[in-house]
Amino acid sequence: MNRIFLLLLLSSLSLFISAYADKREQGFDFSNERNHLKDDTTTIKVDIKDEKKASFYFIDELNNVTPPFFLSGKDRLKMLRISTPTLLIDSYHHIPFLIYPGEQLILKVDPNGLPELSTPINEVRNNELSFYINYFKKYQYNGKSELFIKTNSFLLNGKNYDLTNMIAKAKIDSSNRFAFLNDYKKRFKISSDFYSYNQDLFRALFVADVLTPLTFIKSIGKELPAAYVSYVDSLKSTISCDKCLPNYAYRKSVVAMGKYLTRKYTNPAKKFELSYDKISTSFAGATRRYILFSLLKDNMIVSSTSYEAKLNAYLSEERDNYSVNLIWQHGLNNKYKADAAGKKELTNTNGIKITWNEFLKKYKSYIIYLDFWASWCVPCRESFPFSRQLEADLQGKKIVFVYISIDDNPASWDKAAHEENIKSNENYLLLNAKDSEMMSHFKISAIPRYLIINKESKIIDDNAPAPNNVQLKKMLLVHLTE
Repeated sequence: MNRIFLLLLLSSLSLFISAYADKREQGFDFSNERNHLKDDTTTIKVDIKDEKKASFYFIDELNNVTPPFFLSGKDRLKMLRISTPTLLIDSYHHIPFLIYPGEQLILKVDPNGLPELSTPINEVRNNELSFYINYFKKYQYNGKSELFIKTNSFLLNGKNYDLTNMIAKAKIDSSNRFAFLNDYKKRFKISSDFYSYNQDLFRALFVADVLTPLTFIKSIGKELPAAYVSYVDSLKSTISCDKCLPNYAYRKSVVAMGKYLTRKYTNPAKKFELSYDKISTSFAGATRRYILFSLLKDNMIVSSTSYEAKLNAYLSEERDNYSVNLIWQHGLNNKYKADAAGKKELTNTNGIKITWNEFLKKYKSYIIYLDFWASWCVPCRESFPFSRQLEADLQGKKIVFVYISIDDNPASWDKAAHEENIKSNENYLLLNAKDSEMMSHFKISAIPRYLIINKESKIIDDNAPAPNNVQLKKMLLVHLTE
């Protein structure tokens, strides 16, 4: 298996280099007015003053959300390995910045807490790096960039909703975006690459906006109106831009279109197989390859002969980054596969599953400070340094800090846990978190969420203070003496 994996990896790297060369031949020339492609390491020099801070994440070509990283005045340099133009997204306001492989950037934070990226290279890049900040200042929603935080949500009054108004609002938003881009181009010098990228971005965001109702189909419980179906069907022809796959918004829109086309498959026993066949025949080229990859990745918990057959068929089609990633994740998923009976909801890093009662028994006679978190949760990960400091202050006491991740993807949990230096005996993944009895029992609808469990394994605080609360240390010590 290791030999096969290595061969696949080497093959995928060769394909990637070839694809990247082809992409440059197709007009993606990033050398004009900038020198980005010396290597794939983008460097960010941190110039943050006072107590200000910044946090970023990005979504790679496999649609993996990189865990957010945090920068403050204590930091000097941050290096990112990226292979294509990438949207680096501010975690706090969801403001994106289009960055390129190999460029050198400077990070500052303005008096309002907004991040500012610039480069000493030239004025054009600084105009481009300011583009989304200026857009944010004109169009924002509760302090968030409306590019990735939905504002054109439709009315959900019981089971009544107005899709006509929703589409109209999506058209207005799209018109505003293109008007802003064209006006910005008139006032500031930007490259043709940047302009083209944002045209693709805004076109894809419009499709994603129109497909918003798919999020609510389960709660709506009604057939979509014929007029809406007709309109969305007319958009399908726009989903044919293989060169746009590095663009996150395009990937988002094509996955949403795939879900739209398979929306009527509700039988759990047949849903995956029918969805795979429908997508396979509805799309072509690299876009088809990507949507099928996304479907296979999201359905790894499906334990059936049909899944294995489809996975093997997909892997045999082509050896690429998608194939390599699926092989890796499939192996990891098997290691952390949920207990068939559904009773053992927790797994440790060795793949050993335990029940909630077994978990409590393991830490009996200890005060447990329980942290529910996820790799993508910015506030969760911001709290880890405070937890570590508190744990050090209470060293030698019978108080244990335990972390339970609700990540859907074991790979994301595994990577983030290593980055946060969570000890193996404190580190658990909640299997099938969305359908977990634990999530329902503790009414966990948002994270971070903290619980305190006493020495008799009874929950004494199901909504405990966060690690940065100055009262927490006193509370834990008081519970220890009770």
